[in-house]
Amino acid sequence: MLDWYRELITLRRSSESLNKGDPGNTQVTYSEEQKWLCVVRGTVVIACNLGSSPRSFPLERGAKLLLASRAGFLVEDDSVTLPPDAVAVLQTDGNV
Repeated sequence: MLDWYRELITLRRSSESLNKGDPGNTQVTYSEEQKWLCVVRGTVVIACNLGSSPRSFPLERGAKLLLASRAGFLVEDDSVTLPPDAVAVLQTDGNV
């Protein structure tokens, strides 16, 4: 757990999208019923699957996985599939 927090802090410090800009530039989508949340800020996408089954999130083509809370992620050309109770932090070119 400590390593996960250290990796998140390092990412936060090194990412222009997470350090600069107006917080109003953050886009949040979610489904309380389906138990998922997606946050986009600049070129960073944070996808959270809080449900009990895998969930797929559409992404910009070529998005790159930066951090994953656990194993079992599937990053394809234009989507990422998260296992249950998981979080992924991804980098895009900014056209999300």
